[in-house]
Amino acid sequence: MKCAHCGNEIPPGSVYCKHCGKAAQIVPDYNLLEDDVLPQILEEKERKRRADEKRAGVSGVSEARESVSGKAGSTPEKKDSPVAVAKKLWRNPKTRWACICSTILVILLVAGICLWVTNSYGFQLQAGKRLDGKEDYRNALTHYLRAVELDDEAVEAKVGAGLDYYQLGEYDEAWDILMEAVEADPANVEAFRCLLAICREQENYDAIEELQRMAEGHDVQQLFDEYLVAGPGFSFDEGTYDDDLQLELISGSGNAIYYTLDGSDPVRSGQRYREPILLTDGETTVKAAARNSDGIYSRVVEKTYRISYEKPDYPAVSPMQGEFHEPTYVTITAEEGSSVYYTWDGSVPTASSARYTEPLLIPEGNHVL
Repeated sequence: MKCAHCGNEIPPGSVYCKHCGKAAQIVPDYNLLEDDVLPQILEEKERKRRADEKRAGVSGVSEARESVSGKAGSTPEKKDSPVAVAKKLWRNPKTRWACICSTILVILLVAGICLWVTNSYGFQLQAGKRLDGKEDYRNALTHYLRAVELDDEAVEAKVGAGLDYYQLGEYDEAWDILMEAVEADPANVEAFRCLLAICREQENYDAIEELQRMAEGHDVQQLFDEYLVAGPGFSFDEGTYDDDLQLELISGSGNAIYYTLDGSDPVRSGQRYREPILLTDGETTVKAAARNSDGIYSRVVEKTYRISYEKPDYPAVSPMQGEFHEPTYVTITAEEGSSVYYTWDGSVPTASSARYTEPLLIPEGNHVL
């Protein structure tokens, strides 16, 4: 083995060079072929090249050959070239393992970033919007629901899912998730518009009124003008009355009113209101609903009326009973607004009996008024 410092031979088993005193390199970190054989080959080629140049006497040819030789890779690499440095580093096990571990770490880091991005709320939301643009509502719905899983308070993702449920005809699922959205954001126009469309599809006008109450105080109130018809008004409040009523029903301009008096549904079996309804003795339940020009009905308004006539006080008769020996007139007085009917034969007077209009002359004989 040769000394790496002075080039002299080192006897086998020696750890120091006897000529220069330097420590012998027991385990070389280079290729023996490159260190011993290759330099000799290169030196031989260089001597041959110089001899050829001398014989030819043309230095330009030599330069061209060197250029071509350099391009073909025939010239030896410089010890400080990047390739040589890389080879030397790669031959070091520690460096090699460091490179491998660094590469694996970078791959894992990139994979982790990609996984995090694809499972983020923003990525899922944007993916749903892109698929909505392609009218791929089923796959868009999957992304919106995943976004809701990642952020349960995300109103925008819930609205997106509700709109896709509606497009797919799954109204119950759309209603549930959109109600969550409007409870969190009572001013969300898209959510209310879709909920109103569901109510209209299902003719659920009571639900429209519930939604209107939820939207009170917000700009979305104007959406209800298109969907909601106000219920008809009644000229009398429900209750008990002692006289007949001429009940009037009132609604907005252009609206028709349908009503029933037997408790049935006016939307399905009502008659159209055209003139005041006469309510007489007894109990009557009036149900009414208004319908606009688009055929949309209001909620049904129901009121119950009881008509119970009060009996008037007994009329006052003057003079009272007795015997009279000269022509005498009887005067009958009753409370204002009452009519008085009478008989002279003791029978009970009815509406077909004689009506009192002026003082009565008592006929001769015995009579019971």
